[in-house]
Amino acid sequence: MNLNEHAFLAINLGSQASALWVWLAKEAATQLLNITGAAVVLGGVLGRGRWRALGRQAALAMATGFGLARLIGHLWPQPRPQVLGLGHQWLAHAATASLPSAHSTAAAALGAVWWWALRDSPWRWAGPALAMLVGWGRVAVGVHFPADVLAGWLVGAACAGLALVVLPGPRQAPVSQP
Repeated sequence: MNLNEHAFLAINLGSQASALWVWLAKEAATQLLNITGAAVVLGGVLGRGRWRALGRQAALAMATGFGLARLIGHLWPQPRPQVLGLGHQWLAHAATASLPSAHSTAAAALGAVWWWALRDSPWRWAGPALAMLVGWGRVAVGVHFPADVLAGWLVGAACAGLALVVLPGPRQAPVSQP
């Protein structure tokens, strides 16, 4: 058994996990990204200034990341844990390619855009926290290996960087010296 499989078994919620942990993992693995992603993208449509830029950057980063994750999975298919008979699967999922995790990619894309767009706000930490929770959830419910999540975070962060260059946010006025 390799390090990735050992890490998976350490994070994956076994058959004896409490109902609360299973519920939290399922919500983190599925709904957390849906809700936050929709809110941020909606901000890109209805918001102004920084929020409009953040929403558009996030939408571009997430869409690019999701597409790139699918392409990588198609070109280099890796099996999911359930295909190898590892761990406990709490969330039904087809036996499609596992690397990189498309959910983790989208969460990291959103999280990285959030981090950079809100660099002067204490709320900037919400972006990376989102990516970490989604990644943990995907492993905890048994549909991805930790390496799938890490690869998704790298692809998502790269796509966020691209989106920030392609769609720069509003310029802030320079601070004048007295």
